[in-house]
Amino acid sequence: MGDHDVYGKAVMRRAAESAFCDYGPVVQAPYGMSRGGATIDGVVGSSIAAEIESPVAKQVRGAFLDLICHKYPKKLLVLVPVACRT
Repeated sequence: MGDHDVYGKAVMRRAAESAFCDYGPVVQAPYGMSRGGATIDGVVGSSIAAEIESPVAKQVRGAFLDLICHKYPKKLLVLVPVACRT
């Protein structure tokens, strides 16, 4: 877990307060198989799935897949430019 994850979850907790949850079965995103899948960074309420990533292309692509596979209808991708290098 990187600094962007800790910082991003702290921001989400502050913004969404008790509506943000980052543990339990609500953060599981199955890939359509009987086993396997991903764990997203959190959910807001009962309709928004959230992923927090640094803007590294490979990680962002993975976050998109995880969000698409999550059952909640709304998706939120937060990019935190912690370790950006040009």
